[in-house]
Amino acid sequence: MLKNIDFVYYTGDIISHKSWATSKEENTKTLKDIYGKFSDTFKNKTVYPILGNHEPHPTDFYSPEGVRQDYLSTQWIFELVANEWSRWLPEGTKETIKKGGYYTLLVKPGFRIIALNSNVCFTSNMWLVYDDEDPYHQLSWLVKELQKAEQQKEKVHILSHIPPGEVLCHKQWSNQFHKIINRFANTVSAQFNGHTHSDEFRVFYNPDDSNRVINVAFNGASFTTFVGFNPNFRVYQVNSSNAVINLAICGLKKVFMDDAEDQDFLGGIEIVKNVI
Repeated sequence: MLKNIDFVYYTGDIISHKSWATSKEENTKTLKDIYGKFSDTFKNKTVYPILGNHEPHPTDFYSPEGVRQDYLSTQWIFELVANEWSRWLPEGTKETIKKGGYYTLLVKPGFRIIALNSNVCFTSNMWLVYDDEDPYHQLSWLVKELQKAEQQKEKVHILSHIPPGEVLCHKQWSNQFHKIINRFANTVSAQFNGHTHSDEFRVFYNPDDSNRVINVAFNGASFTTFVGFNPNFRVYQVNSSNAVINLAICGLKKVFMDDAEDQDFLGGIEIVKNVI
């Protein structure tokens, strides 16, 4: 299977769910170890990763811009992944990764990936009480990137960990995101989420016509069995317009992980194959 894939989406959450037993040092070590395993496993393939809500310490907390105290700031996680992800991503992505853990890149002419840090909408992020106005200016940036993609006639895949519309996604953020998807529905050909550990998809409808589907967000479940799930991943086939035309749910196989204990750390992996 590995030799037939084009690239991999990793939709976040590497750190264990022992939420009150994490540390900056242990999280750093685990993140480096797992990204290294991805690199070793998917040789000569590009992995497009995003952050989950469990990556920072404390769990769920992404501090706003302007918070500089080391004991409060989670800027360290952005600096870390900017470096770790550089094995797959171009240098130009580092600016926004260091700003807020998000990025965009042109995969090939006509096809772009936009990777978001939607953890800023998670209501368990207590920093939202302090500042909930478009954290890291990410939604404003998203609109500009989709405008440019539209002008260039590019199709876009959006990756985000917390699914917009999830009950614990801040309603203000989620509502604005839905408006953006409605505006750029002809540009965004698919979305890919994580977080829920469930094999599911979310349907976006035109707000003016409830019978008209404008977009779909897919969720490939997770490698971890937490809680009560079978470990799995998804393989997607996309057409020349980068629309998903087929998907398969696959069980966890030894080819992906030699060390069974690592399964407790992994969120969703989604594998993409291009077809004509």
